[in-house]
Formats: sequence, C-alpha cells, structure tokens
Amino acid sequence: MAVIKTDFINGASLSYPITSFPDLFAVLNQTTKRKFFEELYRLEGKDGEGLTPEQQIRIFQVGLSTDIPGITYEQAAGYVQDYLSQYGDQALIFKLVDAFVDAGLNDRDKVNKNREREVKRQALADELEKLQDAKNEAYIKQQWDKVNELNDKISKASDELIEVVTEPTENKDVSDPLDQTTQA
Repeated sequence: MAVIKTDFINGASLSYPITSFPDLFAVLNQTTKRKFFEELYRLEGKDGEGLTPEQQIRIFQVGLSTDIPGITYEQAAGYVQDYLSQYGDQALIFKLVDAFVDAGLNDRDKVNKNREREVKRQALADELEKLQDAKNEAYIKQQWDKVNELNDKISKASDELIEVVTEPTENKDVSDPLDQTTQA
C-alpha cells in the first residue's frame, strides 16, 4: 500500500503510515489511536493546558520522518517555524489535520463539516464584534435610536452564534480534532 503524503513546506511532506503510529502515539504517552485522540482533546479542550510546543514539534517530526529519515527535533522545529511564518497558526493546524486525514486517522467529511462550521462561527463572532464596536460608538455619540437598532442586531447575532456553537455534531468521533464544541 502506498504511503499518502501531504505537501508541507520547502519540498517536504508529512505522512503518517501505520508504521509511524507507535511513535506518533508516544508523543502523548499513549499506545492506541483512541487514547491518543482522547488525550489530544483533553489537552486542547476547554479546560486543557494545550499541547506544549515540544509536543507539537514532535508530532510534526514523526510526520516528516517518512520523507526525511533521521530528521532531528531541531530540523523539524525549523520546518514548523518556516510554515508558521508563511501561513500562520490556523493553517498549521489545518495542515496537520489534512495529514491525519490522508493517513486515515480522521474522516475527511467530518473534518470538512467542522471547518465549515468554524468558518461560520468565526464570521458570526467577527460580525458580533463589529456590532459591539458600532454600538459603543453610538453610545458615545448619544444616538439612542442607533443604539437600540444595534442592540437588536447584537441580540440576533448572539442567538445565531449560540446556535452554531451548541449545534450537536453528527456521530461525534474522538478522532475529530477540529470539533470546537470542547474548546474555549
């Protein structure tokens, strides 16, 4: 069976063939896919402390090791830093999730659905922030009719955001790291 590679940066690729699973799971001191993702969710969840930078780089080191045998931690950190500089944090997370999907660790349909949901959530949060700013400006200018209009829009946007955030996910699978319902 061919190893599916996910393009990363500087000509390198990420891949997680089944032979790399023990090394991947060991990054979080786990031995199975289920335990690995449970620990990942616990760490990245609402009350979790998050992955340490070392754990993040080790996960990428495992993914890069198929393409670059013997890659060191420092070399992997360089690739991660280059990617972060060019594309940012969110793109780095998406790239890792794409590599997990390509390796069969995640379900592409669920990942895409959660990404769409996150884009919608972010758009609503941005809209809510703009409305709050406009409301504050109207307060300053004592435009009470505008304040009331904006209060109505804020209420509607808040209700929509709550609907998106509290919408139950279909067939929640512990291998779905983009599920934002457990994150802050």
